[in-house]
Amino acid sequence: MHYLRMEGNEIFKLAVTIMAEAGQSAITRAGLKLEDINLVIPHQANIRIIMAMAKKIRPSAGKDLP
Repeated sequence: MHYLRMEGNEIFKLAVTIMAEAGQSAITRAGLKLEDINLVIPHQANIRIIMAMAKKIRPSAGKDLP
């Protein structure tokens, strides 16, 4: 009861969802479309989260990722 406990899978899912939503929101607020974006440099150290977010935003992006 007195220790922190992480739920890694839940954190992963939440991070992917929030990053994808934030990206979509930024694109919309800038008056752009997803097709207008050629490069995204996320501030996220976890490559699995970056790849999952890219696939969530643009499913075809998976073929361009390692």
